[in-house]
Amino acid sequence: MGRLLQIVEESLAVTHLAELDLKLADPEWSALRTHQWMHDNGFDAAPLDEPELHRVVVADTLRPNSSPVREQARPIDSTLLVSADLSLADGIARLASRPFYFVLQRDQLRGIVTRADLQRPAVAMILFSMILASESAMSVVIDRRLGDAWIEQLRAADRESVDQIFKARVRTNTEVTRLECLMLNQRLDLLAACPGALADLGFSSRKDFKKWKERLRGLRDTLAHGGGLLHAEPDPLHAIGLFEAVRSFADRVWGVA
Repeated sequence: MGRLLQIVEESLAVTHLAELDLKLADPEWSALRTHQWMHDNGFDAAPLDEPELHRVVVADTLRPNSSPVREQARPIDSTLLVSADLSLADGIARLASRPFYFVLQRDQLRGIVTRADLQRPAVAMILFSMILASESAMSVVIDRRLGDAWIEQLRAADRESVDQIFKARVRTNTEVTRLECLMLNQRLDLLAACPGALADLGFSSRKDFKKWKERLRGLRDTLAHGGGLLHAEPDPLHAIGLFEAVRSFADRVWGVA
């Protein structure tokens, strides 16, 4: 993995994804009252307000009746806990197999993470950074596999665009190469032109790569205009899949760079 990508993946922890203001359910409340309280506040789960936070009630499985809600609580066991030093990226991956989990710092519950947290700015930030990291790796691949001939692979309009950006940056005394003036879509087009690159990256065909190119461009545009992951992919499980696909792509590009 490229050092740049490693920095991106390790820069934020799961605590940047979590809701740190834990809301607790009174164990003596009726299950009906608790169910309504959770529904009104959009809570997926809530620990019971006990001397030690070791039990939780889950909205999806809560039966709303007059019995004390403590009777329906389940233990907060290891399947529902992650360490506070887990990376944000790995924290997102955990949501694929469970709708929520708690963050444990030392021996205390620090917060809760649910799939709704995929819309947090920290997720958009790390996603955008992963895309930028993959662009840096693409530039390395393009330079190594196409050499100076890469410019000839671009359409005339793209060559002119790159030249204009390069000249503008030179005027401001920016140390930059023309290769660094490429846009994402141009890098992706050049990546497809690199001998053997698509096969090395695991794409079975150009059609397969084209689908990924459009998906990646759409995500980048959404993020660049202030949107979040769930704006690009509203279904949480599909959104997690998209996040993992971007992460995997960046890792693979750095692997062949």
